[in-house]
Amino acid sequence: MRHASKFSTRHLYLQVRDALAQEIATGKRKSGGLLPNEIDLSREFGVSIGTMRKALEVLAKEKLVTRQPGRGTLVCEPLGAEVATRFDSLLSEQGEPLTGENSYIDISESLPNAVEQQELRLRSNEAILVIKRTFNYRDRPVIYEEISLPTGRFPTFDFTSIAKSYRISTLADQCGIHLLGGKEKVEVGAADSEVATRLGIEVGTPVLQTCRVMFSSDEQPLERRVAHCRVEAVQYIARYT
Repeated sequence: MRHASKFSTRHLYLQVRDALAQEIATGKRKSGGLLPNEIDLSREFGVSIGTMRKALEVLAKEKLVTRQPGRGTLVCEPLGAEVATRFDSLLSEQGEPLTGENSYIDISESLPNAVEQQELRLRSNEAILVIKRTFNYRDRPVIYEEISLPTGRFPTFDFTSIAKSYRISTLADQCGIHLLGGKEKVEVGAADSEVATRLGIEVGTPVLQTCRVMFSSDEQPLERRVAHCRVEAVQYIARYT
């Protein structure tokens, strides 16, 4: 296969999936466009039709392509907003959607700490953009967020003009990047001095903490977002569909 590493340990159909996902993410395979048929694709990648079929089945499950009988395989439009909001599981204490506005504290460039290096797969000298903001609900801050973005993953974006209405889905769409999904961890922690100051609570007060990492279709981490929430004002509700 023309894209495969000589020493790759992944199954061949997954290597084909990775290569096609990369071409979709970079725009080589255009959203809404038809892919060549399985025979032509298998020749292009130098694999069997069965291997190519399995790769396309994986891409279809990931909603990067859709297979339409009688028409062929189409590249899906980016699912940025849908994928990103899939992890918006924070509701008010009454179980209602949180409606309010963000107050931006700081947007600055930095170097990643050890945790950010691990979760965003970065080297110590690779720059990140750090966004700090609070979310105000009913005229009081109930969530304090720290967002880390690896700027090198968005080479076409001018971060000096990043909007204060920032969402990862919007940023990904602007850069032609497909969001695949993410992972989210939830735990109870204690407010340190900065969290306490931002939320107007005492140091050591229990807070609900969520940590979400979003990934592109080629499985590159694009965003790490840590939210510290007032436990008496916010609850975490997981939805399943």
